[in-house]
Amino acid sequence: MDEQTNLGFSVNMEGIDRDALLAQAALELDALHGHLGNEPAFQQETPEGAFVRGLAKDVAEFDKKGNLYPYKITKADFTASKVEVPVRFLKLAQEFDFYEMRIPFNLWPRPDWAFNYLEMQVELDAPGASQPAIYQILPAKQFQDMVSVDGRLEVRLGENFEFQAAAPPIIVPTGIPGVGASARAEVEASVKSGAGVVIGPFIYHWKKTKINNDGVGTRRVFWRIDGAEFFQENDLNLLMIMQTPKAVKQLTVDARMIAGRYFSLANSNLQRAVKQLPEALRTFFQNGAPIPDQHSWTVSLL
Repeated sequence: MDEQTNLGFSVNMEGIDRDALLAQAALELDALHGHLGNEPAFQQETPEGAFVRGLAKDVAEFDKKGNLYPYKITKADFTASKVEVPVRFLKLAQEFDFYEMRIPFNLWPRPDWAFNYLEMQVELDAPGASQPAIYQILPAKQFQDMVSVDGRLEVRLGENFEFQAAAPPIIVPTGIPGVGASARAEVEASVKSGAGVVIGPFIYHWKKTKINNDGVGTRRVFWRIDGAEFFQENDLNLLMIMQTPKAVKQLTVDARMIAGRYFSLANSNLQRAVKQLPEALRTFFQNGAPIPDQHSWTVSLL
């Protein structure tokens, strides 16, 4: 990645050893309440120190063992889903290929202080002058205000070959099955069976979640996702459609992310104790004890 890599991140974790920070903070927290002596060996572990040591078990990492397998979108994907092939797709496909790709990663915070935000940047790079671009992404901020009352949204590639949201389903207040329930069941059955998952429908759960993004149409896209509900649902799924010149047959996908919490939601005892720590440690926790990761994949295109 180039020198502009980290411009979008709200926290700079470059060159910071998170585990070392946590170990130091735990010792400092224990020392604040130490009564048995000044040497670390005689300090009792405090609840706050134990809590901070537990943060070392957080997981926010890319899947580094597997490969990325972009799926090439063709006219057959539309016809198989009984959807008219978009004119825009037919025109663009004369010069470009389009691939659906998902970024594989895992989030696993300690249960008593969940992640509340995720920031991720993905950058594409191909050898030579011809470069790919990120054509469409999900989730995307333009759908933020379209979420239905139950916190879900159905999105698919529309007739203009861009993601569009379906109208919110009709909710029958009496609980009597109706048109809305039938349509939702049909969509969810399609998703579970694997039919239509290339062009949609995609079902997203966006309860109490704020989505922000930038960079669509360029080689680099950035997401920021805020909201505990999103992570509790365990369905955080970042999807991209790449637009690549037909001459491009291989590219590199560079990804970086930071996951963190809202310090205001931390245990009140921890909040009080952190205020007594040195500035660097205090800032780390006030930023939500962020955990960074990065990875690169080399991808072959069919």
